[in-house]
Amino acid sequence: MFNMELNKGTARKLGGSLVVAIPSGVVRQESIHPGDQITFTVKKQKKSFRGVLKGISDFKEEDKFFHD
Repeated sequence: MFNMELNKGTARKLGGSLVVAIPSGVVRQESIHPGDQITFTVKKQKKSFRGVLKGISDFKEEDKFFHD
């Protein structure tokens, strides 16, 4: 079973609109066909900055800033 909120897609430009593909597993599970009316929720995904600063190691005890 697919959780609709966990499916992700990338918006693409098509004419004056943006389109997102529905994953084939969801199409099969919900029996969606061309021309069907569907309801969906849109939520922009927050960017992850994980791995942006490659090569920088974790903070060490001596890296802490002490404020008195």
